[in-house]
Amino acid sequence: MLAYAGELAVREHELAPLMRQTDNWFEILTRLFATHLREEWQRGAYRTYQTVEDDSPVLKGKWRISEQLKKPERTHIFSVTYDKFTADGSLNRVFRFVVERLWSQTQDYDSRQMLGELRQWMDEVTLLANITTNDANPSQLTRLNERYRPLLNLARVFLNGGTLQIAAGDLSTFAFVFDMNQLFEKFITGFVRRHAQEILSEELRACDFLPQSRGATRYLARRDEKTVFQTKPDLAFRNKVYFPLLVDTKYKRLDERDRKLGVSQADFYQMHAYAHRYRCTRVLLLYPQTTGPHRACFKLEECAHTVEVSTINLNVNLSSRADRQKLIAELRATFSRE
Repeated sequence: MLAYAGELAVREHELAPLMRQTDNWFEILTRLFATHLREEWQRGAYRTYQTVEDDSPVLKGKWRISEQLKKPERTHIFSVTYDKFTADGSLNRVFRFVVERLWSQTQDYDSRQMLGELRQWMDEVTLLANITTNDANPSQLTRLNERYRPLLNLARVFLNGGTLQIAAGDLSTFAFVFDMNQLFEKFITGFVRRHAQEILSEELRACDFLPQSRGATRYLARRDEKTVFQTKPDLAFRNKVYFPLLVDTKYKRLDERDRKLGVSQADFYQMHAYAHRYRCTRVLLLYPQTTGPHRACFKLEECAHTVEVSTINLNVNLSSRADRQKLIAELRATFSRE
């Protein structure tokens, strides 16, 4: 799911040996992080120019004369400012911190060996005492270091849940907390995009594919000439000027005994607003399957719009072609109203 969600590129051969030994999520994600960061560092560490203020016996860069005059006795030393091309930047400091922490925690020999190599290769990068998710903000990614985005996403997983402190004898453990609503949404979006030819009808394939309704957000009201109450379906299909389908995902459990199938009042109001504001005749709500497959169609009053509810079976092995085809067939039936 992480791979389809675009959080990390996962290749089966990287995990197969480890998964035969353990089902520990910490060890699995540690192996992924170590493997990918090692590959990227071998390609070449990301370096940037940083301004350095220094006292040097050699005149280079800009001479800070005002600082020099403050210390007239140091005639053999120059106060200078120069740009240094270095790997010791904020992004690499995040990776250096996580590498150090994982190296001290992992129990897997191969992962520890890879992390040990990275500790040596990253020796020029400053090891900070603590780092939080705020220090691993994706805003520091640019066109030049975009290839590190999956690794930064995974580093944020390790950092999430509070500050990780490095201290002697620190035996604290990691806890992984995924926002399953976001992961489920990104997985469905990524899977449908990758297998669009097999899942989507000809009409939907001709539409603009808009995750998070990118470029097509709407508002429900105005106040003082300013728009308020933004609506943003998880996935929108736009065909020039109209929307044939809106999709929203909810990582919640449905209740087959309930006449409303356990769909919450608030969620249905949200879908009703989507249908009205986007003038979309069909809104699809997707839930993970927990017991059996469930499908329902709610026809909205005084209009031809419908809100459909369907469950998706996630209990599949995505590395198996046969299982992927099952999920593709299930989504094709859901998206095409078979």
